[in-house]
Amino acid sequence: MVVANPLSDCLNGGCAAMDCQKVRLASLLHDIGHSAFSHTVELGLRRLDDIAPPRHREHEAYTRDIIEAFGEHEVVKEALNNAGVTEDARSFFRRVGAIATGEKEMLDEHDRFLSSIVSGEIDADRIDYLLRDGLHTGMHFIGFDLQHLLEYVVRNGERVGLGREGASRSFDELVSINIGEAFLIARYHYYTTIVNHPDNVAANTMLMEALEQSLRKFSESSSKGEMQRELDRFFTAYDDNDVLDFIRKNGGDDAEKVLNALREGRIFHCLADLRSRALSPEMRLYIELLNKKPSLINGVEREVRSLMGTDRMWIRTSAVRGVPKYLEVKVGNGFRFLYDESKLAASLVMEILSSNSLYFYGEHAVPHAIFKEKWHDITAILEGTMAKEREGAGFQLERLLLLFHELLNVAGGFQKSVRYITRVYRMVKRVQERYPGSFHYVFDEHFRIVYAPELFIDIMKLGAMGLLHIMVEEKSRELADYGIENGCSDYPGRRNHIYYRFAMTSEGKRYCEHIAPSYEEYVEFLSAHMPEIYGEVYSGQNQK
Repeated sequence: MVVANPLSDCLNGGCAAMDCQKVRLASLLHDIGHSAFSHTVELGLRRLDDIAPPRHREHEAYTRDIIEAFGEHEVVKEALNNAGVTEDARSFFRRVGAIATGEKEMLDEHDRFLSSIVSGEIDADRIDYLLRDGLHTGMHFIGFDLQHLLEYVVRNGERVGLGREGASRSFDELVSINIGEAFLIARYHYYTTIVNHPDNVAANTMLMEALEQSLRKFSESSSKGEMQRELDRFFTAYDDNDVLDFIRKNGGDDAEKVLNALREGRIFHCLADLRSRALSPEMRLYIELLNKKPSLINGVEREVRSLMGTDRMWIRTSAVRGVPKYLEVKVGNGFRFLYDESKLAASLVMEILSSNSLYFYGEHAVPHAIFKEKWHDITAILEGTMAKEREGAGFQLERLLLLFHELLNVAGGFQKSVRYITRVYRMVKRVQERYPGSFHYVFDEHFRIVYAPELFIDIMKLGAMGLLHIMVEEKSRELADYGIENGCSDYPGRRNHIYYRFAMTSEGKRYCEHIAPSYEEYVEFLSAHMPEIYGEVYSGQNQK
């Protein structure tokens, strides 16, 4: 509320009274569906595919249902009537729930804009926890100037952008870009210094371990229906103490021992904290794939424990989440993606995405020399896990890398590169349409280009891992392309813009050759159809 109110007031000179009410309600209730212990419990449930259905791994569904249920209460209906709301109470709160959770497909354009204030790229939630957590942890350097930001937030259709109302001048563009860059830097420091701090990960690991033991034992003595009802209580009824009581009641002596150690501050020893820069490109990709499917960690953990001769070792991965995918700044009379206007922002997003880590924890310290000795075997365990998964559905990220591999073959071999990320978007969309199951990206029709936010992030991840070489370059364009009149004093001539050039790294090429047999049918499709798709997309059209 502290952030949502001034943010909504600053956009378009303030929202209408009812719009402000919806933003306030959505802001107050947007996390009401969180389980006790928040994301820690959700991350634990994501590892338990066999006992926790998808609904019990994300809090958004609970948030939406809880908010919608407010419309069933007579006292709430009366309050809405007194406030002059003529809409059916349940329908009203259904929209508030969609605004809170960012489910824009359920909203019209105006309410999608309100949703972007609560759950968007630069939204009240992200700003609030950056400022609040920075304050309470003493990490003030992760913060940024809220008042400065509020001066430059502006409505961009159904989204919140950065800029000034009216025709943008070069100084305003520069400040808007600087604010966007500061926001990215703040998020980077927030995750690397707070969320992914080894001690914080250790404490979360202990709670998750105790909870997993308790849930598995509970499931062994309960029916499927009882298990689902108990999981529902985690999100709708239990507070932190209730969850701790559940663990003590169902987890046995071992879970109780872990809880006592956690309460007394005796957290697990960090046996190895392997940051991205210490890992090969292949290992960076394995960590990302484990993040995508956390249940795979259980099997890896069992094998590593056997290898190390102990059952008191835990493996965790970390990743930065919520990286802005379509943050836009005002340029001339229109809006452009921040990453297309700032080399720093383009580099920052890859730096942020490269901050994945692999942690090993234990109750007792283990000499680093033992890890060094066993590292080859641990790598083999991870590779075996990935190979087994490829026998099934495989991984979307690997299929994307294989697409780049074939694209560069068509483009003239590995001495050459391909330009323009928007053409890559269109190419992936064509492959997705013609080879069902290859990709599952959602291409959003509300952008001025063919664009899938998650596809942008996946491409940047491949660059961050060192499997794809992404070069950020500049090229001049006519002022008319930006809605800027020729002769403007701020722009005496053409204007430079950023574009991306892609090439395979030697590590990326070797990795593709290694995994290609596991995707034989897909690779054959690419070999047969990529020349045609390449011709359709790279046919001389003037696309950025």
